[in-house]
Amino acid sequence: NLSIGAGYEASFTGPIVELWNQGGITVSAAGNDNQQFTDSQSTWSSPACNNGNSPLTDNMNIGVGSVDSQDRKASWSNYDASTNRNFVDLVAPGVNLRGAGVYYPSVSGFTSYFTNNSGTSFSAPLVSGLAALLKAQDPTRTGADILRILRASCDNIDSANAGYAGKLGAGRINAARAMGAALPPGAPTNLAAADTSGDQGGSITLTWAKSADDGSGGNTVTSYIVSRAQGSATSAWTDLATLAKGSIEYVDNTTTDGLDYYYRVAASD
Repeated sequence: NLSIGAGYEASFTGPIVELWNQGGITVSAAGNDNQQFTDSQSTWSSPACNNGNSPLTDNMNIGVGSVDSQDRKASWSNYDASTNRNFVDLVAPGVNLRGAGVYYPSVSGFTSYFTNNSGTSFSAPLVSGLAALLKAQDPTRTGADILRILRASCDNIDSANAGYAGKLGAGRINAARAMGAALPPGAPTNLAAADTSGDQGGSITLTWAKSADDGSGGNTVTSYIVSRAQGSATSAWTDLATLAKGSIEYVDNTTTDGLDYYYRVAASD
């Protein structure tokens, strides 16, 4: 784990390549400058961008950015707009994390055994810890295996990051999914129900925002299931329809004007 950062220094590359060739892997903090990495070396920082002897195409180093508790990019976290997006491979929580502090009361600011801290230097160790769990789960895994599993098991968070879609690597790490736990896809959000315009109570139109796993993410959505209860939310629920992935709307034309209906929409993988 390299929770350090500097301007781009080629001298980091040799040890990172050697560790990779020995079956290990380096995890590096992406940096806290709100800087966009591109194909131009002038935008790079070390060690996050020391991916190998050909940094734009090699990927022997896991670069880690930071998000907050709402999966939004930390305002100061570096991000990746290079062609292959190999500099920031993924992101992890890094805002206001609680952890051990330095207790040295004669120095201002070091008066507690525990403290809160923020930065990609605190996100990277979460990824290193998860990488170690994956190695312990199967000691035959190489660095390439671990990198592939970490990226494939991330939750897609593009919907929470307007302007940074595709620039936060594969998404936010999901430890349970990486370790093989059977998890459902992310739920659809922002479900709304309203009288369909222009039909005087003849139907109800439902709208929702797609699951984060619809089209990308760790568990790809295959369908949406629309269910309804009449009278109260504790009444019996009936499935109305199974819709294709990508669906964001359903019109229920089996309603009776003046009655109360309750709806839910589930994502299935």
